[in-house]
Amino acid sequence: MLRMALRNFLRRKTRTILTTLGIVIGTMCIVVMFSLGIGISAILEESFKYMGDMTTIQVYPRWDEKGQPSAMDDDLVAQIERIKNVRIVSPELSINGPIVSGKYKMYANITGMRIEAMEAWGFNKIRRGEMLSYETEGYPVVFGFGRQYEFYNPSKNNWWMDQYWFDPSQPEEDWPEPNVNLLEDKVEFSFDWMFGEKLMPDENGLMPKKPISYKLNVTGILEPDLNYGEQNYTIYMRLEDAIKLRREYEKQQGQSSSGSSFDRPDGMPGKGSSGGRDSTISYDNIRVKVTDAEATTDVISAIRDLGVEAYGSNIEYIQEMRRQIDMVSTMFGIMGVVTLLVSALGIANTMMTSIYERTHEIGVMKVLGCKLADLGKLFLAEAGMIGLAGGIVGCGIAFAFSGGLNYLVKNSDGGIPIIGMIVWGTAADSEISVVPLWLVAISLAIAAGIGLVAGFFPARRAMKLSALDAIRNE
Repeated sequence: MLRMALRNFLRRKTRTILTTLGIVIGTMCIVVMFSLGIGISAILEESFKYMGDMTTIQVYPRWDEKGQPSAMDDDLVAQIERIKNVRIVSPELSINGPIVSGKYKMYANITGMRIEAMEAWGFNKIRRGEMLSYETEGYPVVFGFGRQYEFYNPSKNNWWMDQYWFDPSQPEEDWPEPNVNLLEDKVEFSFDWMFGEKLMPDENGLMPKKPISYKLNVTGILEPDLNYGEQNYTIYMRLEDAIKLRREYEKQQGQSSSGSSFDRPDGMPGKGSSGGRDSTISYDNIRVKVTDAEATTDVISAIRDLGVEAYGSNIEYIQEMRRQIDMVSTMFGIMGVVTLLVSALGIANTMMTSIYERTHEIGVMKVLGCKLADLGKLFLAEAGMIGLAGGIVGCGIAFAFSGGLNYLVKNSDGGIPIIGMIVWGTAADSEISVVPLWLVAISLAIAAGIGLVAGFFPARRAMKLSALDAIRNE
């Protein structure tokens, strides 16, 4: 039966080719457009790595009409922890001031956060030393790899020559040795920005008080992040220690006794309290990690409902780009399906014409005892072959088009502005069109299925023909 179907398929080559052409075009449209969507989505996923973690949300205070910020306290942290799909929540508190080691000095922003949160965000990869722990005494900190290079000698005229601005893209052998051995040298922190400078008498000849300082226990240096992650340029300490130092700062400012407002070390206004009590700590921001990127948008909405601002590492921008790419791919895919449906009419017309031309042959087959079911299968097989052949040729052209497009993009040197804009920074190493095997299989199945559907009514027509009338037909 298959041999007969193949012989009939090849009997009228011109008609078969013209009928198959619609299937070829439709299949090619489906494969090419969906392959572009898959390829561009893969490139975007790769480029998203440079935009930050897609499962991270940063929470900041919202300012009311009177200029007052919303509360960023432990109550808010507890409410966020109860939101669905929230994995871990870590309030963050920053303290600013100079860090001094010997004759070297730097200005730093130390971020206090929970140790378990550092592990969740991957800020626990140590190159030298050890990670923070709750057992370590004093004020333990870990330095981002790039921050260790920012120490300078303030007594030098060209002090900026001491500093090295760390660039992860440079070869590791070009990274210099830091001026300070943080794991061995004494390291101190102060809220007084003149700490580490030579003290000079004022206009009345009085020497200023020696700045209050706090010894830092540098336990480790973090691994450099070659993707320019924030941990390269941040100094971390335990949240509890940051709270202690913040309260120390408040005491130095006379906060607990006067109850007046004070300026926080990060430059933001703080709230005062009275009656000799410590002021309530208001966190600078709250970092939230969700279970997966798909849930980020919903969690952002739930957090904003609590009266604070939340932003999700470009997740809304990325999702909009994905929606646009999916919409374009789907639109062209639908155009391909419509083309296939139109092609189905051509197959049906070809098969009906074939039946009228082969009426005598059908009659002879019936007289010789051919079963009606077999006769129907024969015509369905012929129609399916037309669809399958068109699908195979269409997939072949799509493969060739995809390979040519990838070659063009990789060798364009930015000469294709639209594509270069879409795949900025990754076009040279990525394929803009990807044809997976499952897409080929689905396209071939659709093409063959279109042929079978189109051949159903012609096959029914052949089965219903009268054998005597058919055999008399010339």
